[in-house]
Amino acid sequence: MKKVSRYIFLFALPSIFALLGTSCANRNRHPEKTKALDSLALLLDSANATLAKSDSVLIRNHINHVFIIVEQVQSNVIDKKDTISRGAAEILRTLNGIRWQLETYSGRKPVLMSVMKQSAIQLRNLRHDIANNRIPADSVNVYYNLETKKADELLETAQQSFKLIETEMPFYDMMAPKADSLIGRLNRHQGI
Repeated sequence: MKKVSRYIFLFALPSIFALLGTSCANRNRHPEKTKALDSLALLLDSANATLAKSDSVLIRNHINHVFIIVEQVQSNVIDKKDTISRGAAEILRTLNGIRWQLETYSGRKPVLMSVMKQSAIQLRNLRHDIANNRIPADSVNVYYNLETKKADELLETAQQSFKLIETEMPFYDMMAPKADSLIGRLNRHQGI
């Protein structure tokens, strides 16, 4: 029995040291970078979730409403070679600008969401590779800077999208009744 214990001790002890040596060699040499990558991935996930919550149907209804107003003005004023006042033209121009902004947002939203999702995955993969020392030490900063720059740009774009919606939706709510009033005047054969 002593021989077995001695053999276990002779073979087990070097194995334990080898495992400890390997484990220390594989420790995360860039904890600050991996922590930053985790944070950026969470920010992208949060921004993506916020974009997903925006009411696409309401935005599409607003866009369609503006098209209807413009069409009615064209058929009642422009086609009849009638004139419209400077104030009415300003209301319609402003409302059409809002429509353009909302359409731009609607077109970019799915693409932005998809790219942000992919970037979050990329950040998590990079984080894993850095934490497990799978990237050569001289390349860590290159990959880290590339992915964080891309993520920062996406977050900035998402922030601009949030501001656009926060601005344009209330602006639409203010301008749409004025445009509807103009259409009402046109329907009653009054000038605008």
